[in-house]
Amino acid sequence: MLDDVRQLKGKHIKALCCLWLKQNIAASTIQNRLSVLRVFCGWSSVGKAGMVLGSTSGEYVLVGRASRTSISTRDRSWTGKGIDPLAKINEVRAINPRIACQLDLQRVFGLRPLEARRLSPFLCDKGTYLDVSLGTKGKRPRVEAIATAE
Repeated sequence: MLDDVRQLKGKHIKALCCLWLKQNIAASTIQNRLSVLRVFCGWSSVGKAGMVLGSTSGEYVLVGRASRTSISTRDRSWTGKGIDPLAKINEVRAINPRIACQLDLQRVFGLRPLEARRLSPFLCDKGTYLDVSLGTKGKRPRVEAIATAE
């Protein structure tokens, strides 16, 4: 038990990581927690800047035990799960035409769900391209070409 945060040492961080691994906490969660600890230790009142090593959890846990990858190991798309997108969208259209329209926008233009919900066709349709500005990541406007009549 620590009486003061200034008593925090690298061995405590290592012990926390071991505990998190025993609890089967995801590698991304461990990485986020270490990031929070890194910021906390950098505060002037704590005075332990640089104590939490590295930018990944690999400094504290055995490689492979808590590794994080951005490469998908399985197909999560509708077609990858054996679902026909057009049939599913038509099924949704019978229940709610607006939601089906949003799904069509996502399918045809590759829009994200929030972009499809916030799209105003009368403002965004520029003839040869779609000007997407509402709901984009980082509020950065982008352009999607209108390549087909669909």
